Amino acid sequence: MAAINHILSMVPYILGPRFSAADVLYGTSFAMFGKSPLMPKSTIIDEYAQRVLARPAYARAQAKDNG
Repeated sequence: MAAINHILSMVPYILGPRFSAADVLYGTSFAMFGKSPLMPKSTIIDEYAQRVLARPAYARAQAKDNG
């Protein structure tokens, strides 16, 4: 987690300035498990997860999944 916090303190996404499949995996996982007592609390991780969830493609996928 220290490495991920460090990376995300410098760039918006796991692999740098551009969104990638890695962000789909990590961002949605962090959003899903963010309130778990097993997940260390981190403002950087919380903001990252919100960036991932705020993407229009995520909203479209959720709409298809729920519809």
